[in-house]
Amino acid sequence: MSSDDYIYFKDYLHEVTIMGDWSKAESMLKSFEDIVTEALTSDGSTILHIAVGIGHNDFVKKLLFYVTSEQALQQRETDGSTALHVAAIVGNKHAAELLVKKNIKLLRIKDRNGKEPLHKAYENMHLDTIGYLLKAVSDYAETELPSSLSDLANHDDEIGVGLLVNAISAKQYSK
Repeated sequence: MSSDDYIYFKDYLHEVTIMGDWSKAESMLKSFEDIVTEALTSDGSTILHIAVGIGHNDFVKKLLFYVTSEQALQQRETDGSTALHVAAIVGNKHAAELLVKKNIKLLRIKDRNGKEPLHKAYENMHLDTIGYLLKAVSDYAETELPSSLSDLANHDDEIGVGLLVNAISAKQYSK
């Protein structure tokens, strides 16, 4: 395959990912297994970053069969975001759950600005995603994550107070 053909192939994979056409994407993934880690956009987004950001969660679920746990850790070239950062930024709680199940280490990866996915969800005020990520960090903190992240989940007053203020502001609370 020539380099021009490969560029066309990547562009086509990007297009079918945006459309959410799993059958065409799967056909390409079967033909070229390494394409799953290729940057499809100028910011370094892979097929996983794109599908998570758009919210094609059925697509993401199927795609994760073609992504190893190590490949799930891949960061975008421009900002260092993982697919979990993207899920946190857009508030895609379902994709966040799928990604954390694939590789728990995603919770502790920092982007180029030193932000973990929980921080990105907090910055973007996605309360459901914040709640899920806090629970995930707390659940795994004792056994698999470093104490600094455990401290974030259990002792960071700033995030806790901010979360409470955001919940009240958004009127997302119950009696």
